[in-house]
Amino acid sequence: MAQGQNIFRDIKEIAKRIGKLERVKQLIGADIVQIVSSTEQTANTGSLAAGAVTDLTFTITPTDEIVSLWDFLLSVYVDTDDNANYLYPSGGSLSAGQMNFDLQWGIDYTLSSDTTGERIAKVVIKNNDGSAHTYYVHAKFHGIKQGI
Repeated sequence: MAQGQNIFRDIKEIAKRIGKLERVKQLIGADIVQIVSSTEQTANTGSLAAGAVTDLTFTITPTDEIVSLWDFLLSVYVDTDDNANYLYPSGGSLSAGQMNFDLQWGIDYTLSSDTTGERIAKVVIKNNDGSAHTYYVHAKFHGIKQGI
């Protein structure tokens, strides 16, 4: 009978511990789920005239054709590619004219596919300066690895 009482006490203790776990906020992050990244993609506008607008396209197609969530990250260099002095907005060598542009980006729902999981991101740049500039965009997608 003593062993039976121990089992009931143990079950009660386990239930108590589970109850505490259910009340503790469980954050999801890179220590809980695996994160996957695309290779870096690059594109540039060519010489963009004063007042001109252009868009660049970036694509990711997962190997497993399922819908997944992706973060789209980008860096923009003005007139000199891959040089931290010309990285927008923090580059120490950027002139006021080089910083005078509009930048918009997002993952386009209509162009993307929920069937294949492909995601299409658009980057739109408008040169507001009186001089032409070339904008170099470096981008990556980060997402949650599926099937783990």
